[in-house]
Amino acid sequence: MSLQLWFADGPELAGIGELRPSDSGFDFTPVGAGRDAALAAVRDQIERLPPVRAAWRAKPVGSRLTFECSC
Repeated sequence: MSLQLWFADGPELAGIGELRPSDSGFDFTPVGAGRDAALAAVRDQIERLPPVRAAWRAKPVGSRLTFECSC
């Protein structure tokens, strides 16, 4: 699965293309304290990176979702 999002240009998103890619962020921790901690870690990471924080709060102007068979 691949999700692509497009955002309008703006100064708050400056530098977002220069951030190092990381993992998908999928977390399969069961509901409970572990999941709460994982979500808190994601929130902390978003808040530490201003361009990511701006993108998180922005409405995309376009998107594309594609699926590939892994058969």
